[in-house]
Amino acid sequence: MKKIMALVFFFVSIGLFAEDRPVSIQIDNIKISGGKLYVAIYNSSASYKKQEPFKTLSLDPTSDTLVTTEALPDGEYVVSLFQDTNNNKKCDLTVIGIPKEPVGISRYDGKGIPGGFEKLKVQIGKENQAISVQLYKL
Repeated sequence: MKKIMALVFFFVSIGLFAEDRPVSIQIDNIKISGGKLYVAIYNSSASYKKQEPFKTLSLDPTSDTLVTTEALPDGEYVVSLFQDTNNNKKCDLTVIGIPKEPVGISRYDGKGIPGGFEKLKVQIGKENQAISVQLYKL
């Protein structure tokens, strides 16, 4: 019983004292005068499906490539973003649901349907501390 309690305490301790890592998020193909960038960071398949981000960011573009650093614990993430070209703070869609504004998602090449969390996720940990996202006009 003592061994089980020690193991439980060990795993809980790791979770409680896990440090956030500085993670670099690079966004490419930005229109400098195209409006703010709205970024959503998802940390699970459930949060991605429900569109409930773990973290959100609002960034002002200063060049066609922007790099920002966010503190994130080790884990799996999907980064999704759009450039708000008409400054209404939402991603405008066509009648059939295609974004009218530039959009980007981690591990998405701009072709076809992006897919779900499992296809788009990036593993963040000791070996990988960067996420790259390309903006596309679909």
